[in-house]
Amino acid sequence: MLRPLMALALLLSLSCSDKEPPVAQSAFDEQAGPWQTIEINGATYRRAAAKANATTQASDVLVTIPIRNINGQIGLADTVFIEGHIYTANCSAPGSPSDDGPSVSINPDRAILIAFYRATGGGSAWTGDHWVSDEPIGTWEGVTTNADERVTHLELPSSQLRGSIPAELGLLAHLEELVLSSNDLSGTIPAELGQLTNLEWLYLDGNDLSGTIPSALGNLTNLENLVLSNNDLSGSIPSELGRLTNLKWLFLSGNDLSGSIPSALGQLTNLEWLYLDANDLSGSIPSALSQLTNLRALALSRNDLSGSIPSSLGQLANLRALTLASNALSGSIPSALGQLTNLRWLTLASNALSGSIPSELGNLTNLEQLRLSGNDFSGCIPASLRAIKTNDLANLGLSFCE
Repeated sequence: MLRPLMALALLLSLSCSDKEPPVAQSAFDEQAGPWQTIEINGATYRRAAAKANATTQASDVLVTIPIRNINGQIGLADTVFIEGHIYTANCSAPGSPSDDGPSVSINPDRAILIAFYRATGGGSAWTGDHWVSDEPIGTWEGVTTNADERVTHLELPSSQLRGSIPAELGLLAHLEELVLSSNDLSGTIPAELGQLTNLEWLYLDGNDLSGTIPSALGNLTNLENLVLSNNDLSGSIPSELGRLTNLKWLFLSGNDLSGSIPSALGQLTNLEWLYLDANDLSGSIPSALSQLTNLRALALSRNDLSGSIPSSLGQLANLRALTLASNALSGSIPSALGQLTNLRWLTLASNALSGSIPSELGNLTNLEQLRLSGNDFSGCIPASLRAIKTNDLANLGLSFCE
């Protein structure tokens, strides 16, 4: 009597549901074979076979499918268990009935989004339009899908998200943009995000994330923007980030990162913006950063950096901003910085720099802001610097050169 029921269920229109089935595989008799139907508290459930997709290795797995009777119509809910995990059946393309029982096509992205919704306070702190509804997931607020209904963009900045980022997001294999900026997310950054090899934008800034930056993020070789600023991240900057050769933005400001700046960052030859300011970084400024010839801004202020300013930074011809203030840098200002004729901001204040101010800085005719106070310079101030409107030259205790 079971097989006619199975066939009937698949011939009728499927009715999708967002609720997790309350019955696990253990509810079935392991000795009675896969094609079983049981009834618990008035609800009927079937154990059946499903063809797994790329997210699982097995070619055939067992799933638990709730059978629902609504107004005399038997339907299959779309959320199912597969090997202890929750996935979602593709309701628009059910398998054909056969003598072997039903075959279910699995699309995991819907259930992954539901897991994300629950992990980040969904239903209380935030209620995005259409989330956890029967509407297609491409209509859910902040979600974009491709033609195969796979998630390509998840963008929910300033959405009052709270809780932790679930590791399940690492299963969104088609994801290209993940933007969760300016929320109240806490906990660590899941290493599983390193599986998102199609990812181009990763924005997690402005949260309360802690722990280290996973070295697995170095696997995201298509990444163009990595923005993790203004969190509570600690530990060192993984040298593995040097593998992100398509990276244009690297923003790690406003954390508690420590250790030295990895020389491997010099491999990021497409990098345009490097912000490492307001951390606890120590050691010297790697001369390897001079290889970043596309760099427009290098922000290293408010750290514990020591040693001299590498004269090779004068090779960064596209640089618009160089901010090295509030460190423990020593030695003289390299005259090679006078080659940075596109520079608009130069802040070297509050270090232990000494010697004379090089006259070559007068070549920086585009300079709009110059900060040099809080050092131990000698000699006189090049007269050409007098024209810079925003400066602190009066605080140096030096006169202008004649």
